[in-house]
Amino acid sequence: MTREYVCADCGAALPVTLGRWACDECGGPLDLRRAGLEWRHGLAGTRGWPGSCPALPCEEWALDRAWLGEVPTPLVEMPSGSAVWLKCDHLMPTGSFKDRGAVVLAALALELGASRIISDSSGNAAAAIAAHAARVRIPCEVFVPQRTSSRKVRQAQGYGAEVHLVPGGRAEAAAAAQWASRAEGVLYASHAANPHFHHGVKAWAYEVREQLGAAPDTVVVPVGSGSLLLGIAIGFRELLDSGSIAAMPRLVAVQSAGCAPLAGWPPAGTPPGPGAHPVAEGIAVPQPIRLRQLRQAVDRSSGTVVVVDDQQILHAHRDLARSGLCVEPTSAVAWAGWQALAAGDLPPGRSVIALTGSGLKTDPPESQIPQMPGKGLL
Repeated sequence: MTREYVCADCGAALPVTLGRWACDECGGPLDLRRAGLEWRHGLAGTRGWPGSCPALPCEEWALDRAWLGEVPTPLVEMPSGSAVWLKCDHLMPTGSFKDRGAVVLAALALELGASRIISDSSGNAAAAIAAHAARVRIPCEVFVPQRTSSRKVRQAQGYGAEVHLVPGGRAEAAAAAQWASRAEGVLYASHAANPHFHHGVKAWAYEVREQLGAAPDTVVVPVGSGSLLLGIAIGFRELLDSGSIAAMPRLVAVQSAGCAPLAGWPPAGTPPGPGAHPVAEGIAVPQPIRLRQLRQAVDRSSGTVVVVDDQQILHAHRDLARSGLCVEPTSAVAWAGWQALAAGDLPPGRSVIALTGSGLKTDPPESQIPQMPGKGLL
C-alpha cells in the first residue's frame, strides 16, 4: 500500500508520519492520496466491517486489532410512503458515527508505532478515540471544551483516557491538543484534521448504497467540523467513479442558527459569545478548518445548506423520541433540516437522514419545551 498526504490548499505532497497533521508549506488541511488498493465487494475481512467497501487506508491486521464491533447500522424506513430513511449511527459501539473514523485512526497509530494518542472533541469523538485507543492498548489524552456534556466526559474517562477540560470552545480545545501533540511518538487523532478519519466515515455511503440497492437522491446531515459530510462525499464519489451508482446524491448540510459558518454566520474570525450554550453542542464549530472543502462538497453535489433554530431542533428531537429513536439534539438537527426542506422545495426521490449520536450521552432537553405535545415523526 502506498499513501501520502496532499495539501488541500497548495497541493504539496507529504509523507504520512506521526507528527504531521497540517501542511508543512502553508499550514493547510491535508487530504489522503492512495495507490495500490484493490476494491473489495461484499464483507471486508472476517468480522464483516464495514460492509461493501473498498480497502481502507490501513493494513488489515491493524484494522482487525482496532475493531470494536462496527457493522453496518440499520437503515430505518419511515412508514408514511414518503421515501425517507433514517441511518442509525447512534447505535455504533460508543454511540456515534465517530466510531467509523476512530477505528481507522487507532489502526494508523498501530502501524506508525505511536506511544500515545491525543485528540480534541466536543464529546463524541473523545469517546470514540478513547475506546479504540483502549482497544489497541495505546495511552490516550483528549481535550474537550469545558461546557462538554458530563456524560460524554465520563464515557471517555471510563475507557481510561486522560480528559482535559479546556476553558473556551472548540478552537481552544484543538489548540491545546495540537500543542500537546508536539511530543515525540504522539499521533494527533483529530477527526477534523486527519484525513484517515474521513476514509473510515466513507463506509456510511457504501452501506447506504448496499442497503437501498442504489444511491439515494438526497442525503441530509448535521455539520460542525464536517467529517461526516466529507466522508460521505468521498464514499459516494468513489462509488460514482467505479460505476456502482449512476449519480451523486444531493448533499444537504444542516447547521444551527447560532453557529452556521456554511451560511456565513458567525462572520469569519468572530469568537462565540460569552455564555453561549447551543442546544446542538456537537456542531457548534464557528471556524471549521475545512470550511472551503465543505462548501465544495455541497456545491459539487448540487446540494444546499439549511439553517434551523433551537426551537426547530427541540421539536425535531421530541418527535424522534416519540417515535422510539433515542438520539442527542445534534442528531435532531438533521431531521429538523429535512422537515424544513419538506415544507418548501424538496426535490422528489429517496432521502436518507443521518442520525449521528445517542441520546444516552446528553441530558434530555425536554424541560426547554414547556407544554409541547409530542406527536412522533408521522
